[in-house]
Amino acid sequence: KPILACLAGILGRYTFGNVARSAGAARAHNKMPPKGVDKAKQKEREKIAVDKTFGMKNKNKSKVVQKYIKNITSNAGGGGKKEEHERKEKAAKQADMQKAALMNSLFNMGTDKKGRAFDPKAKKEAKQAEEEAIAAGKKIKDEIKKEIIEGIANSIRLTNAKGIRMSELGGHQIIHALKAKHVDTFKVLSLLLFIKHHPKVFWVDDPDNNNPLIRCQEDVEAEVAPDGRTIEEIIEEKRAALPPG
Repeated sequence: KPILACLAGILGRYTFGNVARSAGAARAHNKMPPKGVDKAKQKEREKIAVDKTFGMKNKNKSKVVQKYIKNITSNAGGGGKKEEHERKEKAAKQADMQKAALMNSLFNMGTDKKGRAFDPKAKKEAKQAEEEAIAAGKKIKDEIKKEIIEGIANSIRLTNAKGIRMSELGGHQIIHALKAKHVDTFKVLSLLLFIKHHPKVFWVDDPDNNNPLIRCQEDVEAEVAPDGRTIEEIIEEKRAALPPG
């Protein structure tokens, strides 16, 4: 009996030790997986990223696709901290933009995409002036511009050298031929603005009128102004010009 009791005690201590060690190993295993498992998971994530972005890097250069590829690759490589940093930076920029917009609004100023202040009225006027300049022929090639000027001048002189209305000019055969030849040019060109933009070539009786009388400036300058004096004044001037005797 003493021998059996001793054996039971030894066996109990041995079994308890094995159980304790097994429990400790299990806890350690749950806390920190083997390095081989981490590498296997990393490789698996990288493989998924490659599968998701296969053929996209070289075939599609759009910003949306490249951003998608960057996000997938970053997640596969454990780029969470970098993404968090980028999100914070973006949030900070947005907050700065909001502050700048609020400050600019106090002075009736607008704010552009970069946070810079600008005068909305001045910007609108500048945009309108640029649009009018383009409609007046700012971007037309010189050879086409010259052809249009000659076409307008010929249309005026063949109709009435003393001047024709804008409505008449627009219906002339020469103008129709020019529009058919230079379709793209006349999509943005305003004939009236073009004429007003060349005051050395064309004369307009009323610049504010949408249907003014138009003449060639050269014809206007060539005309002799009528003499408004009386016949007596003219005779007296000629008599005074005669030599003595």
